[in-house]
Amino acid sequence: MLPLNKKSKQALIFGSLNHVVSDFVFALMVPILILIEEDPSLSINYTQIGIIRMVHTGAAGIAQIPFGLITNIFNEAWLIIIGNLWVTIGLIILSYVQTYPSVVFISLIGGLGGGAQHPLATNLVSRSYENKNQSTAIGTVNFAGDIGKILAPLCGTFILASLGWRKGLKFTGISTLIFISIYLLSVLKNFKYFTSKTTSNKIPDIYKPSLAFMVLCCALFIDSGIRTAAITFIPFVLKSIDLDTENVLFLLTALLIGGAIGKILCGWLNERYSFISIVLFTKGTTALIFFMFMFAEKLPLIPLMLVLGLGLNGTSSILYGQVGKTVPIDSRSSSYAYLYTLGEIGSATFPFLIGVLSDIYSITLTNSIFGVCALIVIGISFFIKDAQIKNKI
Repeated sequence: MLPLNKKSKQALIFGSLNHVVSDFVFALMVPILILIEEDPSLSINYTQIGIIRMVHTGAAGIAQIPFGLITNIFNEAWLIIIGNLWVTIGLIILSYVQTYPSVVFISLIGGLGGGAQHPLATNLVSRSYENKNQSTAIGTVNFAGDIGKILAPLCGTFILASLGWRKGLKFTGISTLIFISIYLLSVLKNFKYFTSKTTSNKIPDIYKPSLAFMVLCCALFIDSGIRTAAITFIPFVLKSIDLDTENVLFLLTALLIGGAIGKILCGWLNERYSFISIVLFTKGTTALIFFMFMFAEKLPLIPLMLVLGLGLNGTSSILYGQVGKTVPIDSRSSSYAYLYTLGEIGSATFPFLIGVLSDIYSITLTNSIFGVCALIVIGISFFIKDAQIKNKI
């Protein structure tokens, strides 16, 4: 039997490594969309780009509540692995499609597998670090996901753009399947340690959210929407100032590196400073940079992307960390599912709306909308209370 601290480390490693894979295969959609937009056989506009992104992330959001509820029946680790395999297979199938409706349909079906990783891995780690360092542990898992996000544009530059997005996607998808299979065989013996003590053979009662939790969900809805829409459309803003695809993907990588730093840094800061002070810092910086983007041609883009990434991603770690302070331990699995689902609804809705507005008005004008939304997150966060609860371990 593994000692408690080793169980916690095993859970953290498992959740983090799978988050790398999960966010990598999911974030591949961004460079894929950049290259699909350049594909003359498809000829898609900003609204259609927003629709693809909407159904892909929306499908993951829809699947999160069912995944969160069935953890009392199935082992969380198996569900996480199956979800990653599902998304990867969806990407391989996507490389074969020839029409825009087919791209939308496969993006929808493939996206469903993305519903497992976030609520289940976060709950697994949250439960393993119940007594201390919970925010830091959750921030570490989220940081691991951002490593996967960083790998996605690098893959786009060196594989998808070089081989062509279809051949490159086949190669990447098959390689990822092989990696998941090998990793699964190596950690299979530890799966029994990832099961909750409260695991039973029935669906748990649905969590009735408190007011603090509902406000938290509203903040995450907007925060996730801003982040996903920005990552989707900033590359096209950069292309509008005559940057080539390679430079756009490089700057996207810088944005995601900043995001990775923001996740782990803010998770650490949340153990030492107040929740609202970190939100003011991250979202205030985000709003300022988005308003500055109206003058993008005159700005130093690399440092700007790094700082913007920190502001975009940093808030989410502390929002997720607030769940441990507002929800009893036996309701966390379903509450994380609610939280991530609303986040994914925001992630699905915002890209579609920004795509429509970009086609009607201007791709650069929509940055001001992101800035206003970032300020709204600050306002909502003042209503989130650190309602500490006593949990039964």
